[in-house]
Amino acid sequence: MPRTNVKPKKKNTRTKDLASKKAKQVYNSTDWGDLKKVIKQRDKVCTYSGYAIDHIDHIIPMRLAPYLKFIPDNLQGLSISSHSTKTELDNISFTIETWFNIVFPFHCEQLKLSEYKSKKLKEKLLKMVEMNGIKKD
Repeated sequence: MPRTNVKPKKKNTRTKDLASKKAKQVYNSTDWGDLKKVIKQRDKVCTYSGYAIDHIDHIIPMRLAPYLKFIPDNLQGLSISSHSTKTELDNISFTIETWFNIVFPFHCEQLKLSEYKSKKLKEKLLKMVEMNGIKKD
């Protein structure tokens, strides 16, 4: 019986590639390099674990709130393990609303914030979102 060379269908990666390209533009920019230094000086150690900072993380992910990409209040220094954990959670958040329901409580728990401080932080983040033209779902 003759063999046919059937190639498996490629997944549509265009959307992911476009997002990746935009992210690379941000992360390779001079503005990002300067901002990383500022955040590392501000935070000194990982916001969650207290270990050395390996990554500068967008508290609200860039794909959900691209207008907050260079806003220092939306950035935090994280260790490798803290960044991995938060990224896993971010990846299951498809809207700002799900982010606030899923990731935000984790964020507050990691920071050991009181209910009052959690509420104030949420108000601050929502205000940033609204001021920058992103509507909460």
